[in-house]
Amino acid sequence: MDYLAKPFDPGVLQAKVSVFVDLYLKASQLRDQAELLDGRGLAEQLSGRLEEVEEALAALCSLPSVGRDAEATQVAARLAGRVDRLREAIDALDASRSGPGPR
Repeated sequence: MDYLAKPFDPGVLQAKVSVFVDLYLKASQLRDQAELLDGRGLAEQLSGRLEEVEEALAALCSLPSVGRDAEATQVAARLAGRVDRLREAIDALDASRSGPGPR
């Protein structure tokens, strides 16, 4: 419990309120970070975003102009390889998070 003497100094009141607001925000940030570290939803979010990239890459690769340009085909192939590695990493993260927990 925190006390204020009457009559209170507005500067002191403002400082105390500021400290409590900072404490609240830090606690909220800490909860959010703990959820991320726990992995709840992280793999799903990453997987969803990567799925959008995979769809865009498939659309890019299906463009006739990409098929006709050797350099564009090469760049698209390198990009596809990187996206595949990201997918493997996210799937591994998801598998490690959903695996058996501590006993």
